[in-house]
Amino acid sequence: MGEALSLPWSIAPSKLYLCSRLCADYGRELEDLFFFNPKQHLVRGRVEEHVERYGKPVIICSRGYISLQLSTTQDAQSLFIMMDDGRAKLIGVMVYVREQATLKVLYLALKSNYTLTWDASGEVLAFVVGALKKVASSVNGIREVRIAITNREAVFQV
Repeated sequence: MGEALSLPWSIAPSKLYLCSRLCADYGRELEDLFFFNPKQHLVRGRVEEHVERYGKPVIICSRGYISLQLSTTQDAQSLFIMMDDGRAKLIGVMVYVREQATLKVLYLALKSNYTLTWDASGEVLAFVVGALKKVASSVNGIREVRIAITNREAVFQV
């Protein structure tokens, strides 16, 4: 039996939260996270498909807040994954659309230090899936959440 992996840090689930708007002060950080993510090459094919079908992702600034939207899809939504560690930290972002009875996550980007190990990314992903299911259950008619992952989709029933 192998030894348990010991990480120098662990994310307390109570420190993670989602928000739909982000103060414009995070603009450069969001741009780096989303458009210059070091793991972007892993999802290049899926990104190209989504750009063709839903439009290009763009950062929109309005009244001191920023969001990620899609150039040709009016009702795309963005959620920012934040960690409260004494100061709110942006650790990830996702963009999703509603398609019939499904919330479909088209883009999910996490800061690289939260994807270095399975334990680190697993904690964040477990939070994201749980939070998305909670969001989906509050929307009338939504029965599942789909997250686009490389050439597959993970499907979670609500």
